[in-house]
Amino acid sequence: MEQELTQIINLLTSNELPTTLTGLEQTHKLLMSLLPSIKQYQNLLTNTNNSALMYNQRHIKQNRDLQQLIQFQILQDNFQYNLLQYLLPIYDKYELTLNDYLLSNQIIQGILLIHPNSKRIFSINHHNMKIILDLLDGCNNTNNNNNKDSVNDNMKLSISLISTLIHILLKNYDNYRIFEDLNGCSILIKHFKLSSFENINDQNNTNTNTNSNNNNNEDEELNNNLNFKIIEFLMLYLSEEIDNSGGGKSIQEKSQFFINDFPEIDSLIENLNQLNNL
Repeated sequence: MEQELTQIINLLTSNELPTTLTGLEQTHKLLMSLLPSIKQYQNLLTNTNNSALMYNQRHIKQNRDLQQLIQFQILQDNFQYNLLQYLLPIYDKYELTLNDYLLSNQIIQGILLIHPNSKRIFSINHHNMKIILDLLDGCNNTNNNNNKDSVNDNMKLSISLISTLIHILLKNYDNYRIFEDLNGCSILIKHFKLSSFENINDQNNTNTNTNSNNNNNEDEELNNNLNFKIIEFLMLYLSEEIDNSGGGKSIQEKSQFFINDFPEIDSLIENLNQLNNL
């Protein structure tokens, strides 16, 4: 595993974009090879009686795929082999195509799922969070042009970036605070279209034909998908921090980060609470 990671890191840190993209592809291939082991490993860990633990320990030692997964997780704790620290500078270094951005975001999400401790990279170096937020902010700023393809691409990238932010913030309150300090709430909520949200509510509360023209319209569908992704983020972020040993912020305190750009935030929170109660 060390040798494989070293080869990938050499590709990712290349000064030539084609070589770097090969590194992205190799990283994705590695993560995909680890996926089948993750569920198996989690199942073994949840079985906690003594006889099962002894069996599980033997099984892990004898299973090469599980050993690869464990080695990957251990090496990600080592700064030298941590892939995120080599992936994030690529966003600064190159202007990627949409597909390459989407692939890179997917890779980051995968690493954070396999190795949650990698989230610390965003609190250790705030610039890493800023990289993601700047790219998300750029998507919003360029949506003012009249190029439909460009606008749609930016919405697709925004959805992917917000998914990445969900992975970054999940169960990491240090990253919540950095997200706030870097104006993340303002950047994110500017992508939200209240009119689309109201349309979604109307469709949920009536017998509107799902094959209507609006639903068949790609722009409307992308807008709705983006809104839903923002709602998913808000349902995570605007929750009580009951397990935050540092005290944390209340929902009311966090809502104030949105109010200048989105005065309807209190109404939106009320709607989200209603969704939670369904």
